[in-house]
Amino acid sequence: MSTCRVPEGEIVFRHSVFPGSFTTNSRKQFVLKGFFYLKDRGGTLVTSLAWGRHLPSHADIHSYGCRLAARRNSQRHSDGTFRKEKQEIYCGAFQMKSEDIYSLAGMPEIPQIQSVDILHEIEHDEIAHANLKIVLNTERSIEGTKTAILAQLWNVCSGPLRHVCPCDIEMANHPSINLEVGPNPMLSFENSSPVDVETPDLSPPPPLGNTNQGHQNTANS
Repeated sequence: MSTCRVPEGEIVFRHSVFPGSFTTNSRKQFVLKGFFYLKDRGGTLVTSLAWGRHLPSHADIHSYGCRLAARRNSQRHSDGTFRKEKQEIYCGAFQMKSEDIYSLAGMPEIPQIQSVDILHEIEHDEIAHANLKIVLNTERSIEGTKTAILAQLWNVCSGPLRHVCPCDIEMANHPSINLEVGPNPMLSFENSSPVDVETPDLSPPPPLGNTNQGHQNTANS
């Protein structure tokens, strides 16, 4: 299937799923490395986003996240690797502007970035799915570069739009309470609906901690 580049002026979302977005210790602290989960594919960093043009309401945004977690749990049930303590739980979504992401290319703070693209690529029949691809111009160790990119991506985030899926409504201490508050105010978008009635009123968690400490290698997407 053909792909297209998401233009500037668009809203995209990154969905947060437990346990990938959190540390493995008892604090279940929100951690950027797990939340964005930048995969290195031969010098290109890749992660999944969702194009807001195809998610016009809060209900659509959260349905996407609930399906994401349910699909992973179903797959693990099928292959015999499901563990209750590692159950995937959708927690909410963060919002970004496409032009803010594209601005990473050419930033003097990260000269290793060669190009940045958000490509609309349908995956698992999810029409809103897109891939963020950041091409690097270095063959040296990229861990420092990834850390700098994570910080810049976080700097353009708004949210979160916290959520509790219907299947998790009776769960005590839902991990969405540990989502960090993004540095920017939420942006309005067309056809948005009020926050779902099952979304709890949650106070902000403590300040964001170390981006790497205690994180497991579970993919968020």
